[in-house]
Parts: sequence; C-alpha cells; structure tokens
Amino acid sequence: MKKTYLVKKDPSLPCRGDNWIIMNGYEFSAFIRTPEGESRKSNFCRLDACSEDDTVIFMECDEKQTRDAFRSESNRRAYLRRIEMQTGFTLVSLDGLTTDNGSAVECIPDEGSEVENTVLDSMEQEQLRKALSSLEPKEKNLITALILSEKPMSEREYGKVIGITHQCVHKQKVLILAKLKKYLGN
Repeated sequence: MKKTYLVKKDPSLPCRGDNWIIMNGYEFSAFIRTPEGESRKSNFCRLDACSEDDTVIFMECDEKQTRDAFRSESNRRAYLRRIEMQTGFTLVSLDGLTTDNGSAVECIPDEGSEVENTVLDSMEQEQLRKALSSLEPKEKNLITALILSEKPMSEREYGKVIGITHQCVHKQKVLILAKLKKYLGN
C-alpha cells in the first residue's frame, strides 16, 4: 500500500493548497530525523484510504484538538473493522448516510405506516367495489375486459367480440370511467 505524507511548508500558516509539501515514505523518514521533523512528528494523522489498494495519506494537523479528533475517528474505524471481522457483518452508520430526501434514518420504513397504508388500501378497494357494483352489467363487463382483467383486451378486440366498432367501445369506456370518477368523488 502506497503512503503519501502531506507536510506543511510553514507550520504556523493555515492549511492551504500552496502550503504543502508532498513526500513519499523515504522522504518523510529523512524529514522526521531532522530536529524540526522530530518536533512535528506527533502532528501527523492518518486519513483512511477508500480501498485496500488505495494510497494512505498522512497529513500534518494544526491543533491538538484537530489531531485528537482525527485519531479518535481513526480508532473508531479500526474498532468497527475488528467487529466486522469477528461477526462477519458489515456495520453501517445510518447517521452518516444521506439520500436525496435527507438522512437515511428517515428512509427506514415505519411499520405503523404500513398498517395505515394497508387499511387505506382496503378502504379504497371497498369504495371501488361499491362504485363497480353501481354499474350496469354491460358497463361492468366492458371495464373488466379492458382494465381489470389480468390480460386486458384492446378496445378493437372487445369491439369485435361484442360486434361494435372500437370507436364506440372507446366512447363507452370514457363515459363509464367518468361515471366511476363521479361516484368516487374525484
């Protein structure tokens, strides 16, 4: 695994793009042996690689608080890796995940809402049954054949079966759907 070290040119200046020296392991080892490097070696924090074959980056931090935060997060990730190795499960923090609609926690299904949806669906189905029962048999047959059956017919096919043009079938379908819509209050 390749290691890269980001060393500040001037440790008193803030982290900016022009204040970094990029070193490989050999160069960093030579730097740490100098008096200045010796005094700054505890300021370096490891940034985790994205994958096993990715470059690991060590970066010089400004303050003790920042350095401690980096180390704490690194220790946490190491702990999670150990737990994953022991259990065989991949641990994912839902707080860290986001979606287009916000936090991933908000995307966890609410079991209570599934019950509500089931009740609403059954109420809607009952309303639809009542609306369909208000139709005359010819109208119910047309809607069933064109829309509700597992293999709906085309208007042309239905017209051939009952002996009318597909334009008449279409006109009847539009009128029946308007009647259902009015019955359902939409």
